[in-house]
Amino acid sequence: MQNRGELLNFFSSLGFVLETQRISESFGDYFLIMHSSHLRLRVSSEKLFESVEISSLSDRNNWFDLGLVKSFLFQESKLSQPFLIENALVFFENYYSEIASLFDDEGYSVTRSKLDALRNERAKQMFPNSSLE
Repeated sequence: MQNRGELLNFFSSLGFVLETQRISESFGDYFLIMHSSHLRLRVSSEKLFESVEISSLSDRNNWFDLGLVKSFLFQESKLSQPFLIENALVFFENYYSEIASLFDDEGYSVTRSKLDALRNERAKQMFPNSSLE
């Protein structure tokens, strides 16, 4: 589990600026939204579950989790594997330029279409006996 301050420092070092921050003092849960000149990030921690999600600057309410973006970049077929935040941060730092290019204005419509298809495929893998059409 990552400390919220460490996460803010990490993303700030990559050029991200904090937009929104909500913290539950009772439980230590938090919700952060940050942006760079390329994309937006939503980082949250709730009851020991942490996630990093990405949206484009032009499609601010359509979020894709970083594990799905990783699967897209590496053309992975097993889409329901957990992606721990520690691994997610290393991946994000190492592949930030590739991730940013996926979410830039020029290529985003293709990225969104492919990530939507992967999101549907992941749901089918996670819930094979349900009808998710």
